[in-house]
Amino acid sequence: MKTRSIVWTAPCTVELRDIEVGQPGPGEVLIENVISTVSPGTEAEWLSSDESHRVLGTTFPFVPGYSRAGYVAAVGPGVAGLHPGDRVVAGFDNLGRPIGAHAAHSLVRASDIDVIPGNVSFEQAALFILGQTAAMMVKLAGAGLSDSIGIVGQGPIGNLAVQFARAAGASPIVALDLVESRRESAILAGATETLDPTDEIRLGAFIERTGGLSKVIDLSGNPAGTNMALHLAGPRATVVLSTGYGGSMTLDYGAIFSKGLHVIGGFVNAIPDLARQSTRTYLRLVGEGNVQTEYLLDAPFSPEAAPDVYRRVLARDRQLQAPLFRWREN
Repeated sequence: MKTRSIVWTAPCTVELRDIEVGQPGPGEVLIENVISTVSPGTEAEWLSSDESHRVLGTTFPFVPGYSRAGYVAAVGPGVAGLHPGDRVVAGFDNLGRPIGAHAAHSLVRASDIDVIPGNVSFEQAALFILGQTAAMMVKLAGAGLSDSIGIVGQGPIGNLAVQFARAAGASPIVALDLVESRRESAILAGATETLDPTDEIRLGAFIERTGGLSKVIDLSGNPAGTNMALHLAGPRATVVLSTGYGGSMTLDYGAIFSKGLHVIGGFVNAIPDLARQSTRTYLRLVGEGNVQTEYLLDAPFSPEAAPDVYRRVLARDRQLQAPLFRWREN
């Protein structure tokens, strides 16, 4: 059958097209999507060039997106526990790649699907990849009761990471971002203190006062933020690097070596079991009201607006938080 889809036809080029989607084969499910979510930092990187999304095994043209929420439309042979009408989320396509979400219908593997709890909306559920990433980075950092933690970058994932750190009992929670409104949102999320990375006087005073933090997570998307995370870390701290950056970067090796830092690469697909567990953690905590998403949600866009949305994403428009495409009404 034909379905509407956003297609990246070439670097920095976005179109809305009708594409062919087949019926589900063995172990597959056809989802009628309600909402798909743009991850601005990662998708800007992947849209900019073939090189940046080589990790996906893809090249232009292709259907982007890896965070969708919708209804089960049909199930293939051998699928148990899922039925037409079930409300679900999925991050991978039927070939196990993190693409294909920005479409009215998607074929996915049944094994990659999670059911949405009844008290979680489609809009909240569609942020699950962002929530999964945030929860997983806090787990990788090993943040727990009374651990001091810094989170560099306060886009939607950083804000959610603050909430997960709070839920884990970490304190103090220090949030860093260049944008004042994002620092203010971090306080609403539970940060105990915020810092502007360009304010060298306050940064220096903070490090002198505290001796550095025991856990630091980098979600900044740039080398300056990654090195800021290393700078903030105290002796023998754990630093989790989850910046979606496609190229090489120069790191402050002296900080890693002299402080004896434990540095962890935070690519969610590298640890699929923990990523899946983190998805369920996100959905559960949202359902319990312990993680809030309302102030992170942009008003949903029509798919027809995709070229303009991605123009803003590529321009790093900080007015966009986590753009949503609405494919049908709930």
